[in-house]
Amino acid sequence: MSFKIFEMPPPAREMDVTTNTVKIIKRYQAELTGGEPTPASRAQAGSAVITAAGSVLVAEGVFLNSIVCKRHHGRLYDFELKYLSPDHPEEENGSPGAPRHTVYDPPQVTFTTVGEKQHLTHARETLSTWSFHQDRTGAEVPVPDYGDAIGVADGKIGGVDVVIPKLEFTETWRIPKTLVTPSYIKFLADNTGKMNNKKWRTFEPGELLFLGTAGSQTWRKMPATEGNPWGMTLTDWKISYSFRCSPTEKIKVTQSRSTPTLTAVVSESEVEKPGFAHAWMVWKDTLHGQDFAKRPKFLIVNRIYDDFDFSELGIDAPPPMPSN
Repeated sequence: MSFKIFEMPPPAREMDVTTNTVKIIKRYQAELTGGEPTPASRAQAGSAVITAAGSVLVAEGVFLNSIVCKRHHGRLYDFELKYLSPDHPEEENGSPGAPRHTVYDPPQVTFTTVGEKQHLTHARETLSTWSFHQDRTGAEVPVPDYGDAIGVADGKIGGVDVVIPKLEFTETWRIPKTLVTPSYIKFLADNTGKMNNKKWRTFEPGELLFLGTAGSQTWRKMPATEGNPWGMTLTDWKISYSFRCSPTEKIKVTQSRSTPTLTAVVSESEVEKPGFAHAWMVWKDTLHGQDFAKRPKFLIVNRIYDDFDFSELGIDAPPPMPSN
């Protein structure tokens, strides 16, 4: 999803002579040029406007205080940006004189790589085998080819529990309150439990699962005005986006032809399994010598999660930060 950004001149500049502070109002229009409008389009348009306008006007010594979508019609979004001096009376965030940052601060990231248990029925490879079994003549009976199956007994595969890697991470973003609409919150809920259908950041399609969000606002004290005699305002949203990663796997497939005494490899290939797809096998009993061995008959890879374009979340990457 892409936008063209147009500045709507002229900016409005106000000087408060009592506090020697400045307020500047700038207006921009964002035109959606790539993709179709979605509930997340307004947030993405606002991010694109902030990137184009800048979160700090160095020459004026003002910082971006708020962004408001004043009008939305079709593919056009009109925004009003308010810049204030750090100690301006209308400043809602931080104490007077505190350094200001972009309204899209770089996210706070937490992650865990603590592994989890998984039950495996097949090994990556069989390193060695021994036979303690003899036939009626006293000759050693070769170990059947179980196709790397683990714990085969009574026609069943017992398998083994192992620890596998698991990556989960959460990004907490500060999002301007005017960009978090009921439709965007519903969009987040509707897409929880879905995987990415396109490459997103470094993750290939199907490798990332969206686990959902948690958002919050708090009340903040500010100078009382005629329009706000209580001197209270809601802060921007803090939204935590949680994800789980599962890398794409290459499943080695060996096609063979078996006789009662010999298994001959016909061909070997690889089947790609996207991270959150599910692969399963159908097995058959193959006679090998005097014993039956479990051999794969069919391999099936299923998609079990719906998907969507993660760029619609509106958090592809933070805009450039002002230098301190």
